[in-house]
Order: sequence, then C-alpha cells, then structure tokens
Amino acid sequence: MIIMVDLDDTLLNSQGEVGNYTKMILEQLRPQHKLVFNSARSLTASQKIADLLKPDWQILNAGSTIYDSNNHLIYENPIAISEVNYIVKYLKSKQIFNILIESGNGFLSDNLTFISTHSYVKYANLDNYKYPAYKIVYHDNDTNSGTYLAKKFNFDFTTYVNSNIHKISKTNKGQGLDSFKAITKTTEPIIAFGDDLGDIPMLLKADVAVKMANSNNALNDYPFLTCPGNNSDGVAKFLLSYLKKKEGI
Repeated sequence: MIIMVDLDDTLLNSQGEVGNYTKMILEQLRPQHKLVFNSARSLTASQKIADLLKPDWQILNAGSTIYDSNNHLIYENPIAISEVNYIVKYLKSKQIFNILIESGNGFLSDNLTFISTHSYVKYANLDNYKYPAYKIVYHDNDTNSGTYLAKKFNFDFTTYVNSNIHKISKTNKGQGLDSFKAITKTTEPIIAFGDDLGDIPMLLKADVAVKMANSNNALNDYPFLTCPGNNSDGVAKFLLSYLKKKEGI
C-alpha cells in the first residue's frame, strides 16, 4: 500500500514536527509500504522532514512537481512566465500587494514590509519576473480576484477557511496524485491523509481517504474516514490499526 500524506497539520504536529511515535510506526511499516508526501510545500520547505523520514516520492507545490527519493525532479507543470506576469499585474491592480511566487526554491516577493515579518520569504522583482512558477500565493481578504484568474487560465484556486491565504496553481493535489500514478505506473492502493481544503482533491482520488480530527470543518461534508488529530500521532495510530485489521501485521 502507498501511504500518501499531507504535511502541515496532518503528519506534522502544531510545532511543525514529526512525533517520535509517528516516526517509529512509519519506519516499522516500511519498506513493505511506500511513503509519499503530497504537500503544497516546496522542496526546500519539505527538506527537513524528508531527511528525517526519507519518503519514496514527494508530490509538492500542490501537484505541480514530483520528486523521487533522491530529490530528482521527475515531473513539473509550472505556470508560464507570461501568465505569472499577468496574474501579478492583475492582483496589484486590485490593490493586492502581499503576493508570493513559489518557483521551487522558496517564496519570492517584492513587498519589503511583508518580507520583514516573514523570514521564509526572499526578495525578487515581481514586476519583471522571468521564471516559471509552481504556484502563486497572496494574502488578502479578496477571493474574487483569485476566482477570476483561476477561471481565466483554467487553474486551481484554493482559499482557506478562517484565513486570508489564497493559492493559484495549474494543478491541485488530486491532479498530482494522478500524475504520480501515471509516472510510476503504480497499481498499489493509496491511503491518503489530509486536513484542509487543498487536500480534498487528493482524498477524493485515494482508495482510502482519511481526514484528521483537527480538519477544516468543510471536510465533514465528505464520506472520509477520521483519525485522531495531528497532535496525537493520528496518522500513525490509524495506519497501525487499519493495517493490522487488513493484513494482520
């Protein structure tokens, strides 16, 4: 079986760490079962966790990139430079300036005030951006602009409940799962774990879909199974119980 996990607030606890029990169980279940990260994070942002758990593959940037166990890029579906420039110009015309571009090596922005309070963001001139982007994120209460842009380019737009963070990308995590299956030609069943709106497309395509007890309430509208929360090693506890029943391990 392939174990596919979102990272933040799913596999990771509220401190952004993997619990010792979770690490132990995942090590116990492998190599019989493969581990795949499916996250909106970039390769740089997931590296510390990947070094700890050594996943077999990583689907990152909300399905826009896939990396193998050696961090080799085996798939990408970036936003074209012309589209990036249009999106940035449009958002700024709507007085939205907290714009971040993810090109694979972390977040870039030209908003110096935002950069000064968000240490993970680096400076780049977004008005003359010259590289493909895997996703564009903006912090603002305006969701109409993101909805318009996603419709115009047939992109994925995800806005998070109780948050002013919005993501625009060519793909979502469900499409990332499809691309992963096509590239690896795997026929193994996939058990997927998630907690937020961006995880829904992945969970809908999984053979076994599990939401965290700490999930966004919107996930309650779907017939997903439920496991304990991310601060209670929920992924590990569910896996151990589920696989014991299924395989007698």
